[in-house]
Amino acid sequence: MWVGRTVGSDAAADWARRSLLQGSLIAQALVHRLDEVSTASLLTRQQISRPALDNVSRALSVADSDRIASDVLRAMIRVGGKTLIVEDELARKSDPDLRGDLAFVEDRVLRWTALQSDGDEGVRLMQTASSGFPLNAYVCRSTPAELGLIPQGSVTERVPDIVDAVLAIFVSAYDGETYLLLTALDPFDGSLTSVDP
Repeated sequence: MWVGRTVGSDAAADWARRSLLQGSLIAQALVHRLDEVSTASLLTRQQISRPALDNVSRALSVADSDRIASDVLRAMIRVGGKTLIVEDELARKSDPDLRGDLAFVEDRVLRWTALQSDGDEGVRLMQTASSGFPLNAYVCRSTPAELGLIPQGSVTERVPDIVDAVLAIFVSAYDGETYLLLTALDPFDGSLTSVDP
């Protein structure tokens, strides 16, 4: 079980839209699916003095947000999440020092990991593949191979398949101190619980 702070769907969709519109073709296509979101939560246990979504620090515990994100990813695995994709908003295909599991959507760089039994690897990927804002990360119900993710390969032609496989979207909030989770999976078979302390 994880504890998060529920966010109104309109406010969450507006904030996510601002992040997604700065991303790849995948992110831009997901903007058109924001009306499907039924659950939006900030992944923090802390009280937030100014709860409006923005990119201004609230001095939240990043470690706490990361623990909750790991719990969320474990729950996502239980309901069929198989791949986490993170857009590397600073890298481009022409960059000479690109390494690791990455693929391209046009000139944009995607990094991914197959979700295993624990969510820690996914959290590490979100921390290292993105500078913090905008963070656009997606949990997909398909394996990397099913999505066409191969090292140094192009998935531009697979964008519709990837978008269709997305179960949840993570974007950052409050200067990268926490994550906003958006999903259409509700009530997530009891695997995810958002409780406002």
